[in-house]
Amino acid sequence: MFKSKKTVLFIVLTLFICFTAGCTLSGKSTVLKIEKISNAINPDFNRIKNLSLGDYDSEFVSLLQNFCARSASAIIEESEKNIVISPISYYLTLAMLSEMTNGITFAEILASLEMPSLEYVRTNTKQMYEKLFDITSENEKILLGNSIWIDDQFSVKEDLLNDLAEYYYTLSYNGDLQSLDTAAKIKKWIDSMTGNLIKSVPEDFLGDDSAVFMLFNTIYFENSWFKPFDKTTKKGDFYLSSGESVRVDFMNCSDAETAFLSPRFTSYHKAFNQGYSMQFVLPNENESPFDLVNDLEILKEILTLSLYNKKADVTITIACSVIPKFAYRFDCDLISASQKLGINDIFNQANRGFTKVNERIPVYVSGYNQKAYVELDQNGVKAAAVTQVTGEITSVNPVQPITIQFDRPFLYVIYDKEHIPLFIGIVNNPSGQ
Repeated sequence: MFKSKKTVLFIVLTLFICFTAGCTLSGKSTVLKIEKISNAINPDFNRIKNLSLGDYDSEFVSLLQNFCARSASAIIEESEKNIVISPISYYLTLAMLSEMTNGITFAEILASLEMPSLEYVRTNTKQMYEKLFDITSENEKILLGNSIWIDDQFSVKEDLLNDLAEYYYTLSYNGDLQSLDTAAKIKKWIDSMTGNLIKSVPEDFLGDDSAVFMLFNTIYFENSWFKPFDKTTKKGDFYLSSGESVRVDFMNCSDAETAFLSPRFTSYHKAFNQGYSMQFVLPNENESPFDLVNDLEILKEILTLSLYNKKADVTITIACSVIPKFAYRFDCDLISASQKLGINDIFNQANRGFTKVNERIPVYVSGYNQKAYVELDQNGVKAAAVTQVTGEITSVNPVQPITIQFDRPFLYVIYDKEHIPLFIGIVNNPSGQ
């Protein structure tokens, strides 16, 4: 175990930088009093505010949508629980891991992303981060955060920390990963970046004796409906996949929007302010949301439907949408999903793919997980997610308007204004977890 070897294998510490400030939901900087790492570049968040940002590369958007479909299909397994994941948060941790790896380890990650090169990942991920980093207005809020926490008895190459700061705006912190004090500071950083929506305790971030780094991405989303639901709700039956029903609060809205009909589902987008949207997908009565998610081609079709890309078989006008209120949490392990995507070497204790982190000491990924929360009501939606990677040293056309009622399990997707999926979820029971 790493900590118990301190007296046997003393590693002279050069641990390094870093600037300990990050943007928070209040708009103020948060200073975590952790020993700084010296000599590496600090992420220049002020630079983002002065940028004139162009449009996304259309090829990158398409590749990212495909990754979101493939990763959602790999992560989501049939369950009676409500599910919500952030494929974009998962993507961002993999993008940072691609920066940290080489050889077979790197090749597997790049292949899973289906991106042509590391430079392509760098350029487009940096632009995406800059466009989504910290958007705040009266009706909307979106905030991204990346950080790496390095154990104070482990040295990481300065060039790597510089690249993580340059291309992914990653903050670097230095502390004892086996101490509750550092774990509490990690929790404080996550809380500040997710509006306190992620339920956690410091012990969740307490490293094992062999832990040498923890890598995090956070995403927070809050937006109001462009056309709010009626303030009053009405009790109604929601029919569970078991055949039973529960009484829940349904919201009503006279939308006069367009729904898309396909042979296996009905899809309906409801607009937020500033171009964001939420897609509700109701499977046909003989199918479940899991049937759609497990069919990769169908899921890709769903994710390419948008408010502006109406390519379903038939479109109809919605006179009224009836959707249940819901709020719930979901935790998932990403190791199995990563392996389904072809990523194996990072979990192999014998791998030598992290020499960009430290040339002398082998490292592998021992933990990969995500926590997410979503809340939907008459006013809008709040959602947040944190994805954590833990690295350890190796021991060794109808014309009649219709009403669409989401009164049985359904799928939903929250998009940014470029139609990149930020969150994907399944509501099996709006009244429970």
